[in-house]
Amino acid sequence: MILKTNDRKVKQASDALTEVLKDAVFVKIMDWESHKKFKILIRKLEYKNEEETRIVFLILKNVIANRNQPIKIYGAENMKLVNKTVVLQAILNEFDKVIFGDHNNTKQWDNLLQKLEEWTNASEYRNIITKIWSELISIIEKGAEKMTEEVAQTVRENIRFVLD
Repeated sequence: MILKTNDRKVKQASDALTEVLKDAVFVKIMDWESHKKFKILIRKLEYKNEEETRIVFLILKNVIANRNQPIKIYGAENMKLVNKTVVLQAILNEFDKVIFGDHNNTKQWDNLLQKLEEWTNASEYRNIITKIWSELISIIEKGAEKMTEEVAQTVRENIRFVLD
């Protein structure tokens, strides 16, 4: 939905996301080095213009939407990116296992989608998108806490690989 909005709204969504991610705590799934790299990425996202921000959201959307599809490789130079994409998809799969399938979570997702729809149709309301991101990040944090230590360790290693 965010990608269907105008550039101003895309930037507004990005600004709200970076604001929320600055306070996010992923201690169980992110070691200190990864955490520092993650914070640097957040700062870089803050300074991207509308077009660059739209590209970031588009890439994330495609990684999520096409995660069960084969990845086309057009040259050996793309292998590192392909490997990172596959590992990122593995991380998402681990979150699927701990977040989805619960009736309360389904209600939460429906509520988030409804709020996102309201935000896309509203002329302003930056606070709506900030609340949406806050709720989403909270769901992710709770999902991370539900992971067994073994799964969390695997996710930590995968995050380290993606951020390198």
